[in-house]
Amino acid sequence: MMACTNGKINLKPYYYPLDELLKEGKVYEYKSDNLNMASSFWYYKTILRNDTTYLVGQNISQLMEVEQKTVERKTGNGMVLHSNQIFLKDSTGKTNMYQVEVLEKSLFPFAVTDTNGIFLYKVKWHTDSLRHTTIIRNRRFIGFTEMTFDAKPIKCAKFELKELIEDFKDGYIEYPFHGVEYYGENIGLIKYVKIIREGMQLSFTLNKIYTVTEFEKKYRTKLENPVIH
Repeated sequence: MMACTNGKINLKPYYYPLDELLKEGKVYEYKSDNLNMASSFWYYKTILRNDTTYLVGQNISQLMEVEQKTVERKTGNGMVLHSNQIFLKDSTGKTNMYQVEVLEKSLFPFAVTDTNGIFLYKVKWHTDSLRHTTIIRNRRFIGFTEMTFDAKPIKCAKFELKELIEDFKDGYIEYPFHGVEYYGENIGLIKYVKIIREGMQLSFTLNKIYTVTEFEKKYRTKLENPVIH
């Protein structure tokens, strides 16, 4: 049974806890379920500026290197992408930062009327004057389910994903994917699955949530201060 308010399904409790992350940032560790891949870490912190709420994220590799920075903005209808930076190594091993162009900014709806609504996300970046990459992602709420985190049952909102990566250099190459995401109540993203092709998928599940102090102590690192860029 879906919880409805004014005829709409309330999904706001299933996103990252913005109020809690305002008091203290947290690091989410996602572990691979099916492949021998390194864990992925996301450091989230809420920032208030001029009466606007932002969720600042840093994607951190197993080597404790920042691979991506995101800034999300809270609106009356949900979360949208405000800005995005990615960090890629070139053939010499040097890390370069690329500013991402946000073309369609929907990330997460706070309410839906049914399971038919499509929420569109589209970004693009240039790695040089001749090459650019575009990611188009459609997200659709498809219902509620239950998962387990920290040995406790967690109610989750489930989303279907359809994704297309377009890589242009002397012509277009397209990589279509599909998958699902599970957002846990008062937690945020708990699990995501991406189908690469038949018989092959990427699947990551939330393993642990660290305070900043816990994470820095365990991995002997120092996190960058989150900023709105």
